[in-house]
Amino acid sequence: NKRDRLAVVEALNAINTPNALKLLLQMARSEPDEQVRCEALLALSNRGVKEALPLLADLVQKGEPSIASTAAIGLTRYGEEGRKVLRRLLNSERRETRLAAAKALATLSDPAAIETLKQRASTNDLAQRITALQLMARAGDEKALRELIGFLSHDEPVVRLRARLSIYAVGRQAIPLLIQTLDSPDNRLRAESALILGALKADIAREKLASLLKDPDPQVREAAQMALRRLEEPSQ
Repeated sequence: NKRDRLAVVEALNAINTPNALKLLLQMARSEPDEQVRCEALLALSNRGVKEALPLLADLVQKGEPSIASTAAIGLTRYGEEGRKVLRRLLNSERRETRLAAAKALATLSDPAAIETLKQRASTNDLAQRITALQLMARAGDEKALRELIGFLSHDEPVVRLRARLSIYAVGRQAIPLLIQTLDSPDNRLRAESALILGALKADIAREKLASLLKDPDPQVREAAQMALRRLEEPSQ
């Protein structure tokens, strides 16, 4: 069954001899199940096996969305050669393929990904838009990060939560803008930014967060208190 075949992939990956890699390549070529095929190809991409490259590209082109995204990440392990394939896949007629390639290129801070993500960010679907903005922000687009931070003051709690998680995923490069946002006249923006700075362990924001303990808004004071507590917690 499928679970057994996935276990075989794991075992061959651990063995990591030339024969084991040959068997993985055979599985990647003949396995009917997309997930098993994808796992075999990822194992091969970790070892830089060139024969896996066109097979990964095929999965990005034809695989269901989550498989396509995973296979695209496999292509990033092939340096400039993988990058060229991903850029080519940005021109695919299939939307899922374009998005998978753009996501993978965004992890490499590749400017070619930004245009595709910009189109995605203009959608009315807020969940899709926030995802696209997050990827753009991770690729260094400051305008996208500003827009993402703007969602922290949205009326819908679920939108604020998505924005908060996305900014956290952008990581430490979001810290300078979040510190600026602590001066916003919007109470919600100040509170949400404080919480994220605490989660990011942004020690550089300590003084600014301490000043918010005297903020006129009780939610901002509470958020600042929570953030300062997070700064005191030992790193995992």
